[in-house]
Amino acid sequence: MIKKALIVLTVLGLLTACGGNKDEAGKETQNAADKIQAKKMANRGDFTTAEELEEMDFDSRDFNWEDIYLSEQTFNDILYRFTEPNDQGYALLKRAELVDLDTVELEINNSEGESLENSLQAVSLDSIVRQLYKHSELYNGEEPHIRMMDLNGVVLAENKEPIRFGDKVKKKKG
Repeated sequence: MIKKALIVLTVLGLLTACGGNKDEAGKETQNAADKIQAKKMANRGDFTTAEELEEMDFDSRDFNWEDIYLSEQTFNDILYRFTEPNDQGYALLKRAELVDLDTVELEINNSEGESLENSLQAVSLDSIVRQLYKHSELYNGEEPHIRMMDLNGVVLAENKEPIRFGDKVKKKKG
């Protein structure tokens, strides 16, 4: 009897360890966590201002994204600030706007010609804008849709998911 129970427990343990789709379960868990985070932040109500954000040291060891919660207006103000010229008079973006509650369009100022630099800017801007969006009242647990274009309207990048750096791609055999 004990032998049968031990065999059944071993088989159940192996089935549990080998079974299931960890990626799907992981996504469901992350989505649930994101929704809880969004609800918690919405109830918090004390928004981070653009001025407070400018004073933050993003490179500091003490920096914590969880300390940031942006109102929709502040998020839009930050997008607009991307279009303002820097000290040398160059504006990184020609246009940056929230065109839908979950869609951000960024038009890269490539007035000096097309280059690889535009694509590199698109990657880094996607990450920055996505983090800002996810720490705003706009975030409802779903990733934003971020579209990057050049001045000619050519779409350089369009992402509904975060860009993953360094993730290994599994090759299918066959």
